[in-house]
Order: sequence, then structure tokens, then C-alpha cells
Amino acid sequence: MGTIFSETLILARKSSGFKTAYKFYYGNGGEAALGMTYRQYLLIEQGKSLPPFERFRILLHALRLIPNAGPANELVISWLKTMAGQPAFAEILAPLLYLKENFPGKSPLEDAVGRSLTAKRTFITPKQLEVIAENYSTYLCYLLVSKDSGTWTDKDIAERLGIEREETRRGLNSLVTAKLLRRTAAGKFKCTDAAMMRDLPQSNINLGLFTKLREYQDKALKSGKQMFSMRGFVRADVVDFYNYFHLMRSSLSSAEAYNITEGTQKSAIFCVEGKVTKLMDF
Repeated sequence: MGTIFSETLILARKSSGFKTAYKFYYGNGGEAALGMTYRQYLLIEQGKSLPPFERFRILLHALRLIPNAGPANELVISWLKTMAGQPAFAEILAPLLYLKENFPGKSPLEDAVGRSLTAKRTFITPKQLEVIAENYSTYLCYLLVSKDSGTWTDKDIAERLGIEREETRRGLNSLVTAKLLRRTAAGKFKCTDAAMMRDLPQSNINLGLFTKLREYQDKALKSGKQMFSMRGFVRADVVDFYNYFHLMRSSLSSAEAYNITEGTQKSAIFCVEGKVTKLMDF
């Protein structure tokens, strides 16, 4: 029989796009990333065990939840209720906590976008991310081929990216070994899930790896041309404002609706970016 926490955890896992506990556990890097065996994680989902509270940061990242926002707080509250029991939580813990138990629900648009994207979501494992971030050339090779449903030779990619052919070949072979691309019978390279939205693993696994990836992205952006920009300043309560981050993420992810896997006369690769910066307490 499940607990409040295990039931909330399972709902959060499915909402994040992981249909099974197995896909969630191994898709996030297994024991090295989550700090527990697969058996230990299964016991948590079955309601037979409660994870140590210090594991929450890892679990939240693995579930693609934004810390301090509604869905993440809901999971934290379910842990506290399961740990203390409903009566003790209501009498002792709830009065001490500045939080809301009735979190704002998703808007119809946000819910529709979320369900649509979950159906076409695939997850990059930490080991695969290591290969993508191996060097700038490998990153560019993956960026290009993963956006196209066609087949490419190393010569085609080297010319398109303006990098050495041998360097291109090494990068492509690494991506094939990591099962991010495949090599056809004709010796060309192809991405089998070009139409899917790729979700990266949690950034707390290897900050150095994400630092390298950010450097590659910044380098690629410098060679691009800004086509649209919008900036606004708001004053908001920080606790309430965390819930906006989910809406913002859904809005940015909705750009996937325009994703195409075959080139047109005016097709290009775009970067869609969102950022929230806290300026000062006021």
C-alpha cells in the first residue's frame, strides 16, 4: 500500500515524462546520480521506504521540478506528512511553515502544452551528455544531426560546420558509440529521434560538465544573429513568483511545436532562451 509521498512521487515522475520507475532511475544515471540502488528506489515508490530528506535536491532535479515552486513544494509537503503523520503535521509542522497547500493549478494552455510535449520527450543520460560535451566539434555535430531526419556524411557535416573532416568523423563516431546517432548501411549518419524533444539530466550531477556545455552554447550564440528580444521588470513575492517559472518553462518549451526535421529554403537553427534575474530585495 502506498503513502502520501509515494503516490505524489509517482505522479510527479509520470508528469515529467518517465513512464516507468526503471526509465526514471536509469535515465537519470542510476546509483551514481541518485545515490541509491534501483531496489531502494522501488521501495520508495511502493511506499515501503522514505528517502532521506537530504536526497530531495537530487530527486527534484531528476524529476525536472523547479525548487520552491508549487509541484516541488507539494512533494516536500507529502514527505513531511508521511514522515510525521497527518495529525502531527497539522498540529506541529504546518503552523511553522510559510507555504501553501493549495497550489495554483496549471492553466488549460500550460496543461495542453505539457501533455503534448511529454508524448514526444526523450531523455539524455549523464553518460551520453559526457560524449556530447566531449569537445566543441562533437557538440556541433550532435546539434546539427539531431535536428534533421535525413542522413549525412562526415564530409557534408564538416563542410556545413566549417571544421576539419577528421575531427568531425571522431565526433560522429563517439555519438554513434553513445547511441545518440546511428550509422546506416551506406556509412552515413542519422538521428533516429530527430522529432523528439531532448531533456538533459540534472545539472547537479556534474557542474563541470554543464559549465563546458554552457561555454559551447555561448560560443555558438556569438556566431548567431538576435532576431527578437523582450525585457520587463516586476516586483513580486519570491515564494509566489517561483510558480511563474513553470509557466515560463512551458512557454519556452512550446517552441518545439515549430520544430521541423526536414530543411526548407528558409529553415535555420534557433536558440530560444528564458532568464529570470533577481536584482535586489525590495
